[in-house]
Amino acid sequence: MANQSEKKNKKKNASSNRIYLIMIGISTGIYIIMNLYQKYKYNKIFTKKQIFGFCFLSIMNYFLFQLLNLFRGSYWESYLIDILGLNCLIEILINFHWKFWYLYLIYPGYFLIKGGKKLFDYVGTIGKYDENEEINQQTNQFKNQGHKNKNLKKDNTDKPKIKYVKH
Repeated sequence: MANQSEKKNKKKNASSNRIYLIMIGISTGIYIIMNLYQKYKYNKIFTKKQIFGFCFLSIMNYFLFQLLNLFRGSYWESYLIDILGLNCLIEILINFHWKFWYLYLIYPGYFLIKGGKKLFDYVGTIGKYDENEEINQQTNQFKNQGHKNKNLKKDNTDKPKIKYVKH
């Protein structure tokens, strides 16, 4: 009974891994089929650029998949899924025109937007008091007022007077 949540997490991870592998496999399959089609239809040969592009995209897919497994359940998981989807999209669209390589310029912009938003949210909180901080400051002030003069006799008027009766 204690390992049920662990089993559910493993099952969920396995199903999401299967989805990512299917996505990578479909995009890589389309890339290979389109290149083979162009080779036989237009009698083109494979150039070094095409081979380098395929190797680069395959390595990117591999590392993104490994990073997804590494950062499972963390803050970065959703961003890595977005990057993997964009990488698979580029792998498909690159067959139609070489200028789709420029889509890789979206990555720095994506990180600037997400990181800039977090930075803006953080900077927006500087100088503003949190309600919890105000309560903590007030309690610290009360504590410090009572301990300012240690040499003076403490006034016990704040304490309620309790009589103990012996039977």
